[in-house]
Amino acid sequence: MAEIMVYIWLGIVVLSLVGEAVTMDMTSIWFAVGGVCSIIAWFIWNTDTGSIILQVILFVCVSLVCLCTLRKVCKNFLLRKDNEKTNANSLVGTKTKLLTDILDNQKGTLKLNDVIWACVSEDDSEIPAGKIVEIVKINGNKLVVKVYKKELDAETEKTIEEVNDKTKSNSKTKKRSTFKDEGLL
Repeated sequence: MAEIMVYIWLGIVVLSLVGEAVTMDMTSIWFAVGGVCSIIAWFIWNTDTGSIILQVILFVCVSLVCLCTLRKVCKNFLLRKDNEKTNANSLVGTKTKLLTDILDNQKGTLKLNDVIWACVSEDDSEIPAGKIVEIVKINGNKLVVKVYKKELDAETEKTIEEVNDKTKSNSKTKKRSTFKDEGLL
């Protein structure tokens, strides 16, 4: 009977790993850890039925201790969703200057990364053009903004101005080259 236990523990380890791979719940993996400890105990104390009882006790204790203490930590650390913002979601929190007014039930516009976006205010208030706004969220193809009330440091304000100036000059250059191509200039 003692020789068969190593195969039982290997079976438990494999089933636990398969179960963990299927569920990704950080539950079954701890039974695999307990099974590995029992296999080690089998190699050390492979003598009689007393070693089988020791292996079972070791399996239960190690599995439960790992399950109770390490599951939450590992689940938070290993299985957390990456909070890195991608694509348009990376715009949330960005501050920029409003290009056109946001009026009652009308959208304003702002320019980010050479793209003109339609925007609405977060609280349906009017915001005049030229105000610094912060993007709060994205609703469909519109940005939801609020007035940025904190004072900007000189470097940030200069960066916003440079970006706006650059995009204005790029759009004029593009218009001129288009007009030249069509023979209108």
